[in-house]
Amino acid sequence: MKKNRILWQVFKYSFWLGPMIAIAGLSAGFVSGIWQPVPLALIITGVVIIGVWLALKGYWETDLKDKRLKNRRSTQAGTNALVATVSVIVIIASINIIAVRNPVRIDLTENQQFTLAPQTQTIVTNLPEPLKVWVFDPTQNPQTKSLLDRYREKNPALFSYEFIDPQMQPGLAQEFGVRNFGEIHLEAGSRRQLIRREGRQPLTEVTLTNSIEQIFSDRTSQIYFLQGHGQRPLQAGQGGFQQAVDSLKERNFVVEPLNLAQATGIPENANVIVVAGPQQRLFEGEVNALIDFLDNGGGLLLMLDPKTDPGLDNLLDKWGVKLDDRIAIDATGSGRLVGLGLTVPIVREYGDHPITRDFGNNISLFPSARPVETRPVDGITETPINNLDRYTKLGGK
Repeated sequence: MKKNRILWQVFKYSFWLGPMIAIAGLSAGFVSGIWQPVPLALIITGVVIIGVWLALKGYWETDLKDKRLKNRRSTQAGTNALVATVSVIVIIASINIIAVRNPVRIDLTENQQFTLAPQTQTIVTNLPEPLKVWVFDPTQNPQTKSLLDRYREKNPALFSYEFIDPQMQPGLAQEFGVRNFGEIHLEAGSRRQLIRREGRQPLTEVTLTNSIEQIFSDRTSQIYFLQGHGQRPLQAGQGGFQQAVDSLKERNFVVEPLNLAQATGIPENANVIVVAGPQQRLFEGEVNALIDFLDNGGGLLLMLDPKTDPGLDNLLDKWGVKLDDRIAIDATGSGRLVGLGLTVPIVREYGDHPITRDFGNNISLFPSARPVETRPVDGITETPINNLDRYTKLGGK
């Protein structure tokens, strides 16, 4: 009798194996969209287990004195179990159908690493015409596919992608000029653009978004980095701007060095001049050329280190700007909590400027920042990009 009771306890709980297997089959079928052979086999197995369990259940209830009552209760319990099982399966199936037809992604990571950047969302949402991404690779990188899915969710009407096995479709691969596995191409109308020539590393959002901008861009902006006064080099190395230059080129900018001492003036095709960390004073003629360039609507980016005099006082004064030669010191002490020194202020609040408008509450670092004073000037609008003053104090002379 004791042995029968133990077997009954094991048998009683084995009932739930059937619904679990059946639900697994339903879930696999709805998610993958393929019902044979595995999902269908799981569903049939689960139903068979439920049926066998109900058929054998009455034979294990030998402890009940009233055989008639036992049979009645056994039948009632079996019916209730069957109804409950069918109800659970129907509910789970309905939830899966709704989820498949109305997919929703929730990014619970702290830095929102699975959420597209605001700039990317704007670009994809406002595509001017259908765009397709062709991935020529016999295997599907799951990270690349996940990224492309997030793009397609933002604009399913105009954004699409397809993985192609070059060995199975050699004609299409030859049409795109594919040479290596892992190549990725963009196609918009009659225009085609290569994103990546080789390699099977996952596609990144920066690369894809920049390529989309390029394929729809009808203009090329020219940026010149001023050279000749100890400015930061454009090549890789200590203090080099190689990474910044590569990023600009990815965004369809043309980047070139400019030495005004060897040129007749600022080129007419220049859109922006960058003066990055000069260690010596600029010549008067160079300063005047920059003043004229600004007066004619050009853009100027100045990155000036503390304890240096670039000789730009006349230019800056005209725009209501005065440089302070001291260094901004972290007044909050939060930098020390993450291993940073006092000369690296951490900022969490930003001004209403296009550069920082989408920063949110993300932090940014400003090592060896140089304070800037401003005064109102007619016709000129001042827009700070951060609230550095709230987090710093001034040190040095």
